This record gives sequence, C-alpha cells and structure tokens, in this order.
Amino acid sequence: MFHSYLRHYEKGWEYINKALLVEKENDLPHSSLRAMILHEMLCGKKENARELIEKYRDDPAIHTRAFEYLVRMIIARDDEEFFRAWSEYVSSPYTLLREEILYLFTDQIFRVDKGKLEEELNKWDSFYTSEMTKLSLLYVLLAKLRYYELIRNELKYNMTKLRLMKLIKQLGIEDDFREFLDEDLEPQVDNILTGYEIIETLEILRSLDQRVNLDEFLRIFSNIIISIFRTQSVFISVTDKRVNLSSTIDFLPQNKQTNIVKLDPLEVGISGSIDEYSEYIIYLAGNFSIKKESEVEEFWNKLTLLDELFSNQLKGIIYRERAMRDSLTGLYNRCRFTQILKEYLEEPQVKLKQKEISVFMADIDDFKKINDNYGHMKGDEVLRNVAKILQEEVEGFGIVARYGGEEFVGVLEAEKNKCLEVCENIRRRLEMASESIFGFRVTLSFGISSSLERSTITEILGLADQRLYKAKEMGKNRVCIE
Repeated sequence: MFHSYLRHYEKGWEYINKALLVEKENDLPHSSLRAMILHEMLCGKKENARELIEKYRDDPAIHTRAFEYLVRMIIARDDEEFFRAWSEYVSSPYTLLREEILYLFTDQIFRVDKGKLEEELNKWDSFYTSEMTKLSLLYVLLAKLRYYELIRNELKYNMTKLRLMKLIKQLGIEDDFREFLDEDLEPQVDNILTGYEIIETLEILRSLDQRVNLDEFLRIFSNIIISIFRTQSVFISVTDKRVNLSSTIDFLPQNKQTNIVKLDPLEVGISGSIDEYSEYIIYLAGNFSIKKESEVEEFWNKLTLLDELFSNQLKGIIYRERAMRDSLTGLYNRCRFTQILKEYLEEPQVKLKQKEISVFMADIDDFKKINDNYGHMKGDEVLRNVAKILQEEVEGFGIVARYGGEEFVGVLEAEKNKCLEVCENIRRRLEMASESIFGFRVTLSFGISSSLERSTITEILGLADQRLYKAKEMGKNRVCIE
C-alpha cells in the first residue's frame, strides 16, 4: 500500500493487480480487492472504486470489518444514506481506516456531522502525534487542513499547513505532495518557534483521556521529548512508594548519571519529586551539540517548561492512582475494579457473546489463624506477597484488585480455561514458595466465572463467589470453575 498512500497510481495499481491475480489463481480470499478499492479512492478515482464495488458486490472480501462501512460511504446515493453509514462506523468498535475515511470524506462529513468531524480530527491528531505515526498523521492533517478551509479559519489553516509541510519534509515526500507546499511559508518550516511546539505539546496533554494510566502517559511524553529535541535516547522512570507503584520507559544506559547536564554532546538528566513518596527521573541524550547562545537559551526554555508540564500532569495521575489503589498491597481497590469490569462488559463484542471475559475471586485460606498465631504485621506481609504473586501472574492477561480483607478479584481478557490455567499457576506457586517466604504454609482458593455464563457485574461476581465458596467446602487450596 506504500504506492497508494503516496498516490503513485500506475505503480500501485500494477502491484495490487498482480496480488489479486495470484489470489484468484490459487483460490484464495481476495484481500487485495480491498487494497485496490482504497488505492482508487486515495488516488482520487472514486468512479473506478464504485465500478470495482459493483463488479465484486457479492465478494465477501469487501464486506468485512470496517471496510464494509467504507464501501457504504463510497456508494452512498445522498447525504442521508452517507450519514447512516458514517454514524454507524464512528460509533462502532472499529478504528481501522479512520484517517483514510476522514481524509476521503471530509466535505461530506462536514455537511452531515460537522461537530463529530472536528472531534474526530482532534482526537486522531493527538493520538498519531503522540504515537509518532507519521503517515497516518499526514492524512489526518490533510483532512484537518480542508476542515479549516471549510470553516474559514485562516489562523488554524496556516498553523496546520506549517505542520503538514514540516511532516512532508520529514518523510521526504515533497515531490508527491507538492501542492501542499507553500513558498511563502516554507522558510518558517525548519525553524518553527518554540512557542508553537509547546502549544502543540499542551494540545496533546490537554486531549489525553482523563483515565490514561501511568505507563501510557510516560510513553506519550517520551515521544514528545523525541519529537521536540530529536534525541536518540530517552529514559523516564517514576516510582511512588505510597502504593508501591512504578513505571519505566526504556533503559538507562550503564554508568549514566541521573543528575547531569552536558550540551556537547547533549546529555541531560533531571530528577524531581511530586511529594515525599513519589519521585521521577528524566534522561535524554543525542549525538549532537548545542553551542550557540541562542540555541542554549531556547533549549533550556523548552526543557524547563516541559519539566513543569510533566510534573503537573504526573501529579494528577499519581494522586488519581492513589485514590484507586489499596495502600497496603498497591493493587486496585474494589471501586476501581468494578469500573474496569464494567468497561470490559460494555465492549460490543462482549455484549454479543463474541468475546469472552473471565473473572476470578480468590481468598487466602485460614487467614484469621495467620493473624491469631503470627500477628497482624505478619498477616500484612502475607497480603503484600500474595498480591505481588497475583499481579505478576495476571500481567498481560488483565488486572487484579484487593476486594476486601483477605479476598482478591481479577478480570482477564481470556476464556475461562485460560483463567483456570492462570489461577492454577498462582495457587501452585504460592503453595510451593510460602514456607520459604513466611516460614509457614499459605494457600489460596479460587472461584471462576465468565461473561458467557452471566451478563451483569453482580451476576458474574456472584457466580465466581459461589464457586469460591464451593472450593472452600471441597477442602480449600483449589480452583473451582463449575
């Protein structure tokens, strides 16, 4: 699809047509047919795309996932029909072809759903900017440029055009998008003002989902640093001792200091704190030097402001995380777990029973005896270590929370048998390691339920709880799934 996105019509068509012939000769699904229709659209040949759709209207290849929405928009006979296809697509769980659709149908979406168009453009601009997905961002900016032209906002039109020209130069595709290069603006592209880059950063941070987690925030911020300073190395680390929370982006090179300032070549380490419990480190390095007085001043202005933006945003995330976590174990609390489970269950595929979500409830066996025989401090040690094992084993599948007392709960994006496997691993690991960790045997009992068995939060948790009770009745230290 490289030729398609650069609008090389002949080369792209030749390549895709060969792929389609191979698929036909070998009786394979015609996935290249989708590429061919999109290629015609991106190269401005809508009638050709319509003819292909008509010719292959019964081919399953053009009636799959998000592509079917694209087909409906292409063949829509009027604005009303187009609006139905657009509104169904934008409210669907699919994000495939989002930038292409925004670019190809900017004018039509503007006519039928202007408010949603602006919302989608801003959302995907922020997303692709933070992800540094440049070709996708290119098509969002092309759509955004047309949008500002339609609403006659000259200031934002020119700002977007500057960004577009800068991106085109970075991608080295000036010859392919010559019509978007402006001779009057071109001298400014290589030296966009510091204030503009900071404004762009502020826009990204402002548009972040309020529920963004720490890992996601650090990843986005590391991309911002790379984008602004063109560094080859970025390391960011955050720890919060109050709820045992930590996150790190990349690796700090060996023997590198975290408090260092060198401009020839560039190597800067900054450490700071949110409060007495939370601290962070930012390290960046590049294989270039900053020597001119004006460049040094500009660098420090940018870095100081970015550090302030980072710490302010981080403070909000840390405080929110603390409110959602159990202070003893660092796991999510019951309230946050219920919110997350609700989000999982509201996914369209889960509602339609096309995707399975599994839930487990776990209880430390005879925990009261541990407190009575060894004291509450030892009981707290058991809770912390059990929580650590749970978190390590569940990572990559879902999340785990402390539900209350000695009870834990988890949700996995996996079928029930996979959840059984994970819970068995946890149970065996704790049973085998507990003597060496605590000096006495500690075991867990589990009950598992699934979204295929029940639909509401109350029903799913209730079923898992019933099975946990059954596991206790059957002798403890076991997992019950029926």
